[in-house]
Parts: sequence; structure tokens; C-alpha cells
Amino acid sequence: MSHILYNFTNICAVTWLERKEIKSITIKSPDHCLVNLKSGEVITVRASEVREAIALNRKERTAEIEIIDNPDHSYTAINEGKGTEYLLIPHDSYIFCNCNDYANQSIALNSNEVYCKHIWSLLGYLGFNDLAEYQDFKEDEHLDQLYQLYLEEQDYYHTCS
Repeated sequence: MSHILYNFTNICAVTWLERKEIKSITIKSPDHCLVNLKSGEVITVRASEVREAIALNRKERTAEIEIIDNPDHSYTAINEGKGTEYLLIPHDSYIFCNCNDYANQSIALNSNEVYCKHIWSLLGYLGFNDLAEYQDFKEDEHLDQLYQLYLEEQDYYHTCS
């Protein structure tokens, strides 16, 4: 995963440096890297900073995406400017998108809990600030359903007794 996080584009986004100012990037651990500048200076960049910059970039690009509700409880993300259309399928702990960015992140991070700009757009459309907030809502919704089943079961046993 480190090689994907610590590329020149991401480092430039975090540090506000131009590519021509960077001599090399040395990955020290999955948590941080050292950016060696042509000036001789060395800067430490943390994975959390890179992830935050990536998320912010994707959030900023969601304005051009329209979300459509589908009858099967899925959604379609449409970018008319680019002429693209992607399917979004909400699950309890993640949201699937059939775009290349989602597929690449899922493989690289070995997880379904990744963000593409389409997922950011859907989360905003649904009223959530991030995936964790969505997951909390889904968990509460699931607990409410279990409690409702419990109450119905209690009522059933009470009326049968």
C-alpha cells in the first residue's frame, strides 16, 4: 500500500511542493516516508496526511456528479461533463462502486471500505460526512430491526399464552 500512497502526485498535494523540487521519496514504513528535496532538506510525510489530502481531493470533485436513486435500492452516479455513469451499491459496512478508482483501491488496500469520488458524492447525497458515519447509521438501523423483531416475538408469545 505504501507505494500507492507515497507517489509524487500525492506528496506534492500534501506538501504544496512542485514535482521539480523533489529529488526522491524514501518509504520508511507504512506510516511515513521521507521526502528528499533538491535543496538538501528532508521532510517527513505521514500516511494519514496523504490519505486526508486524497479524500479532500475526491470530495472537491464530487460537485460535478449527479446521484440518481434506482428502484432496486442502488444508485447511479452520473458525470455529464465526462459522459460517465457508475453503479453504487450500499452494503452495511461499505458502498461498492464499479469505477476503476474503486477497483484499484480495493485491490491495493485489500478492503471494500475505500472511497472514490462517486462514493463521496453518494455519502453527501444521503446526508453523511464519511463512511464511518454511514456505518454507524447502518449498525443502529440493524439494531433497531433486531429490537423490533424481539418486540414482535414478545408480543406473539404474550398473545399465545
